[in-house]
Amino acid sequence: IERTQEAVTPQMSRMVEVLGEFIAADLPFLPEERADRLAGLQDLLPRADVSLAEKYRRILEAYQIESDYGRTLEAWRGELPGNGDSRSVEFLRLGRVMLYYQTLDAHESGWWNPQTRSWEVLDGSARRPLTQAIAIARQQQAPAYLQLPVKTLAEEAAPQAAAAKPTAADATIRRHSLRDAALIGGTGAMAGEGRRGGPQGEGARLAAFAA
Repeated sequence: IERTQEAVTPQMSRMVEVLGEFIAADLPFLPEERADRLAGLQDLLPRADVSLAEKYRRILEAYQIESDYGRTLEAWRGELPGNGDSRSVEFLRLGRVMLYYQTLDAHESGWWNPQTRSWEVLDGSARRPLTQAIAIARQQQAPAYLQLPVKTLAEEAAPQAAAAKPTAADATIRRHSLRDAALIGGTGAMAGEGRRGGPQGEGARLAAFAA
């Protein structure tokens, strides 16, 4: 048993470390909730009153929660940081493919650019489909066929200057889980040409399905 503990304990510490690195590099959604979960694991590891099995279970549970984020559509209200102040906005997360925001009056919409790690404003064409997608995510509206700006994998591999803005892609969004779709970048979605690079000018056709 002692040998098993000696072998497993460093591995669990490494799993928590890797989880922290993944969260830091991921889209910046639910930052407080995810940071609290990670801090709880870090506090749990050195505790002698908690069994090895319980520590391992809690780590796997955290990994499962992070994995589930890649297969769900979620909308929530939060604070968008700005130059010296913050604004209350509506956030929309499309698995791990895209993270959007929209002001409460719906006059401004934007997306998180993972290359520049900053928020960028979208043009006015994104206003209505984002409003509709947020309502669908909150189960306030029936599923519908939408056009959302989605950044393709091919554009991510392109030079940063060429990938400064997302392209429009057809997106069919249905609420709840995206479990029946193939995984693309950790997100439940189907984008046949997107997985292989996709059309540079138009973006990949992405469809997310619910149970």
